[in-house]
Amino acid sequence: SWIGLEDQRYSPLRGLMTRLGLNETIRGVMRSADVTSKIGLGFVHDGPFNLFCSLVIILNSFFIGFSASRELKAQIDGENTPEWLQVVDVIFAVFFVAELFLRMVVDRLLFFCGPDWRWNMFDGLLVVESIVGLAVPGKAMSNVVVARVLRLA
Repeated sequence: SWIGLEDQRYSPLRGLMTRLGLNETIRGVMRSADVTSKIGLGFVHDGPFNLFCSLVIILNSFFIGFSASRELKAQIDGENTPEWLQVVDVIFAVFFVAELFLRMVVDRLLFFCGPDWRWNMFDGLLVVESIVGLAVPGKAMSNVVVARVLRLA
């Protein structure tokens, strides 16, 4: 099986690649004989992993609301924002970067041109936005939370 394009969902992509004469090129690049099973990453598209990722997204949404409330209270009281809030933000960002990276490794070319490529690009933008939010202190992250929650729908 080469890059999983035998599935009917990928027939338009398979046809386009044939018309462009890319079949042999892609086969050469992807000939690594099912990399996902060799390195044990087949779980990435399983239900339990997707459920876990959805739960982390929801937990992150609640945390961002809690964090915003704590930061506002600290500013009103003239106190410093607790540092552990930043640590938890970093943990969430690392999780989302790792999840996106795993999907890129597993899906390979299909990550960018498969049936879910739009969602993948959307998730990539959200990950970049969360990294920018960590790099730029005080940046409001409410749009990212809304976008991630909408992604669940």
